[in-house]
Amino acid sequence: MLVFLSGSDPFLAKRAIDEIKAKYLQKNSGAELIEINGDQPITGNFADLQAVPLFATTRLVIIKQVGQMAKNDQENLASFLGNLPETTVAVVWDGKLLPAGSKLGEVLAAAKKIIPVAPLEGVTLKNFIKKQAGELGTELTSELADNLLAAFGNDLWALSSELHRLSLGGTLEEAKKDLEEKFIYFRLIRSRNWSAIGKELRRDLDRGVPIELTMGMLFAAVRKELSDEERKSITELMADLDYGLKTGLLDDAAVTALLVAHLPKPAAKRVVWERAWQWEVS
Repeated sequence: MLVFLSGSDPFLAKRAIDEIKAKYLQKNSGAELIEINGDQPITGNFADLQAVPLFATTRLVIIKQVGQMAKNDQENLASFLGNLPETTVAVVWDGKLLPAGSKLGEVLAAAKKIIPVAPLEGVTLKNFIKKQAGELGTELTSELADNLLAAFGNDLWALSSELHRLSLGGTLEEAKKDLEEKFIYFRLIRSRNWSAIGKELRRDLDRGVPIELTMGMLFAAVRKELSDEERKSITELMADLDYGLKTGLLDDAAVTALLVAHLPKPAAKRVVWERAWQWEVS
């Protein structure tokens, strides 16, 4: 079965992928999981995925950034998706429209299941954050919802981070005050003041700010203030650190140290992350 995530919102796409992955792997114990990013070199052959998994009865293939694949890789992917084995579920998201009339675009448009992940707006956006607040055990008033939307627009990464903070016991008054303080990462990244960003990350750690909140705010600022090329390495690192947090491989201190170590620096001053990590957490 082919599942196409149609739209450009990365928060909704990640949420959908995580939900599909969790449900599929829970239902199909021992299934083979393959994840492919189109913005990275394709080392395998899509034709190999036509075969039945060697050590599993089912296979889940997640493919992102297909619009950044080379043309021949897109054509091979289209052939694979158009002839999926019954044992395979493929989930595809790009976030950008493929060229009109492309074979891959036609295959995706004809997917058996299409999940919308377009940016939310207006009442739909407000209802979404209210529902998410409810899932976190927090009642979001219309006044606070309006304040959050005025501050962050439809940036679901930033909104989600703030809702998590509120769920930990924040009040309406604190939220209003904190909204301005949270913009510090936006201001610092806009000015490319990486040294100050590193100091702010350490301060958040010392103050006991939940690392999920810090990561969410930093990610929102990176997405808003940096170009695609500038933010690529940072967002890839943050995705890896988020996985480390969720699996328990990394704690708050380790994540902060790795973030600080990998912030852009002049080449002569760049540090080896292993040494930085050891120094930070010792």
